[in-house]
Amino acid sequence: MVETHRRAGRGMTLYWMFLVAGGIALVVLGWINVIPWLVGLITGIVAIAVAIFPWREAVERRERVEGLQVLGEEWREMIREPNIGERERQGFAGLLWRLYSSDKSVG
Repeated sequence: MVETHRRAGRGMTLYWMFLVAGGIALVVLGWINVIPWLVGLITGIVAIAVAIFPWREAVERRERVEGLQVLGEEWREMIREPNIGERERQGFAGLLWRLYSSDKSVG
C-alpha cells in the first residue's frame, strides 16, 4: 500500500511540475511574441492554476505514506509487546481496516 501511494505521489509531482513548466513556457512565448500574447498569457496562467490539483494530490499521498509508516511501527511494537492481548490487536487491525479498506461499508 505504501509503495502504491509513493508511485502515485511521484506521478502527481511530475504532472504538476510539467503543468507549471508548460504554463511558464506559454507565458514567456506569449511575452516574446512567438505566439499571440493573450493566448500565451491565458493558457499559461490556466495551466499554472490547474497545477494546484495534482500538487494537492501529491501532498496527500505523501501524508498517507507517513501515516502508514507510523501505523506500521505501532503494529510492530504491538506484536512485540507481551502484555497486549489479542483483543487489542484485533481492535487495532479493525481500525486499520476501517481507515484503509476499499470496502467502506464495513464498520
